[in-house]
Amino acid sequence: MNNFNRMKDNLDIFRIKTNNVEPKKGRILIAEPFLPGTYFNRSVILLVAYGQKGAVGFILNKKVDVANVGPGDYVIDLGSGYGRMLIAAAGRGAYGHGVDLDP
Repeated sequence: MNNFNRMKDNLDIFRIKTNNVEPKKGRILIAEPFLPGTYFNRSVILLVAYGQKGAVGFILNKKVDVANVGPGDYVIDLGSGYGRMLIAAAGRGAYGHGVDLDP
């Protein structure tokens, strides 16, 4: 083992291991706690499409202000209720679609 690998092992204080499960439609992804950047940091994502050209998913646990929603973004609000999330997104220049069930 070279010095770089030894140092890298010492920095992984939480010993996070991969589960080697392939992403596919319908799976829930949970971002690693120390993922760099703010967009996907601590996100729970429902993967709705996955392929060689890319992936599409919905962040399930973040509000509009945390998700960096801005002009031109498309927001889908599942369980939109009174539409507060979509109204907040529209205030930031985004557009979207709300889905809610009224039994």
